[in-house]
Amino acid sequence: MKTLVARCYIEWLTAKAERIFFVYGMRRSGNHACIRWLANALEAERVVLREGEVQDNFYSSSSGKTVFLNNITDIGGWAYVKLLSKHRDKLRNSRFVIISVEDQASNYHRKWRIPRRSQKIAVRRGTLNVMASRFQSLNNLAQAGRNSGGHAMEGPFYSILNSILSAQDGSIWEFERWCCDNEWRQAFLEQLGLERDIPPEMSDEGGGSSFSGTQIPPPIDQLGRRFAVVEPRKPWIDFIQNAAHDHPEVFRQVELDAIHAIASDRWAGEPEAPPQRADT
Repeated sequence: MKTLVARCYIEWLTAKAERIFFVYGMRRSGNHACIRWLANALEAERVVLREGEVQDNFYSSSSGKTVFLNNITDIGGWAYVKLLSKHRDKLRNSRFVIISVEDQASNYHRKWRIPRRSQKIAVRRGTLNVMASRFQSLNNLAQAGRNSGGHAMEGPFYSILNSILSAQDGSIWEFERWCCDNEWRQAFLEQLGLERDIPPEMSDEGGGSSFSGTQIPPPIDQLGRRFAVVEPRKPWIDFIQNAAHDHPEVFRQVELDAIHAIASDRWAGEPEAPPQRADT
């Protein structure tokens, strides 16, 4: 009964919004790049999404047209309802609502937290580069004496990743293609009924890039081969070899070949871009 009431309340809060998007992907896949780019296209100008003075996962644009609920799985159920109530006026007056989750299976949209009419966008990035970014982030955090930041790759990590890679429902946003293919970006926007391809500001969520932080935008030509520069080297090679042996289903063949080449110290290139799974 409580879940039904909460769902009805969320549907009422977002009833006036012209469009609602549910964006999901693995951490370090480019979720915030996708979201900030989407917000720019929705408002047809460069948008800055900012939290208020109190950091509570609720962001809004300066115009108030767009609100963004960031990774709502970080918030307990009752706390989520309280958060929406706190920002009720902003939600009711917004034109566009974006809700995101990270490291959740593709069927999360069925949960009561997500309005039923949300348009789904699955964020994908090559598995090897996702794992490289997470591994590097884990190492950076450990050296700073901090916790994992949600970047661990154990337990359900592989099954959740596979569910996102296999998702067929909604739109599929591919990080490597978005970075390098102007025609692909335009086609993606047109699929959503949008036109303006405006590069987003650099995201600072999660500490920015695992390799260059928040101050230095990573060079485009490096984004597709993060796996080749991870340190410390030997633990990384051991890790990806074990991952490829135990969970080959989440890698493309070109990634498995790259892992073998790296382990043999023969790697001299990078997986072909854009990344495509063998079955799509």
